[in-house]
Amino acid sequence: MDYRRLYIIILLAACTLQAYAQVDRLPVQYFLVPSLINPALSGKNDFIDLKAGYRQKMIGIDDNPATFFFNGEKTYFPQGGWADRLRRRMAQWDGRQSTEITGLVRIGVGALALRSEQGAFQHLHTGFNTAVHVPITSSSYLSLGISPRILNNRVDLSDIIVRDAATDQAYQSLLLNGTSNTYFNLNAGLSFHSNQFMIAYGMDRLASALVSGNEDLNINEEIEHHFMGNYSLVLNPTMELIPTAYARITGGFPVFYDAGLRWRYKRNLWTGLSYRSNETLVGSLGFTTNNGIVFGYSYQHRSWGLDDFNNGSHELVLGLGIE
Repeated sequence: MDYRRLYIIILLAACTLQAYAQVDRLPVQYFLVPSLINPALSGKNDFIDLKAGYRQKMIGIDDNPATFFFNGEKTYFPQGGWADRLRRRMAQWDGRQSTEITGLVRIGVGALALRSEQGAFQHLHTGFNTAVHVPITSSSYLSLGISPRILNNRVDLSDIIVRDAATDQAYQSLLLNGTSNTYFNLNAGLSFHSNQFMIAYGMDRLASALVSGNEDLNINEEIEHHFMGNYSLVLNPTMELIPTAYARITGGFPVFYDAGLRWRYKRNLWTGLSYRSNETLVGSLGFTTNNGIVFGYSYQHRSWGLDDFNNGSHELVLGLGIE
């Protein structure tokens, strides 16, 4: 056994677990950017959808954890040929006559970037999403999506202090083998959705390959499973309640979940509250203007008895929808 490599992995795992707990890649307002998590939801809306967000954890120490993300997507409606054949096959599978088919096959395409950092550790995800949305009924779709992505992990040695740099094996490995690596990952997803509900399952790292760099920096090669769902309970023509749920299962980490409830008025003003399994309460509010501008704000507070140091996390999301 290579004990030096084992030592490096244990050291990086301890540091990364702390970063993973405080700089979660999941946006607090993930319902605004669901295709960032599951590529099957790319192009779910019938317009160009651009979103950018930033989260900063306000704590009383240096190198505050921070996350930035961008997601942009567009929907296409292919006509004739394979699109019509696919619609007819799905209609037959659903027991409907082909002459009763309504709705069009949609193709969603998009690009994304997500950067998270804490102290000496930085992670950058970039990639593309593509999804096929096939009408099952006049208002619901079955969707399949894939997302090739590039992941870069980096350690800034200037932010690491060791007792004896000359004899520290992990530090010397970083000097000799490099302080970064780059992986190619293939993510995939499946969803069933309409304007009223959404059920989705996604997989990160369905396929993964080291492109370059120090492989010791990668501590987790397990497939990451994502489950998402929501349902719109219409109270009256202007108001609705939307229960939401999310769960992530990853080998080597505890199961993570988020469950909440949002209230929405006229489909363009909302506020909500949710609870996360890492003992976090999240409050959010936002609005969409008539010209497609989206604004979302959330406040995340962890009840770990660290009130003297933890002032919570603030996340802002700005978006633009273009018809």
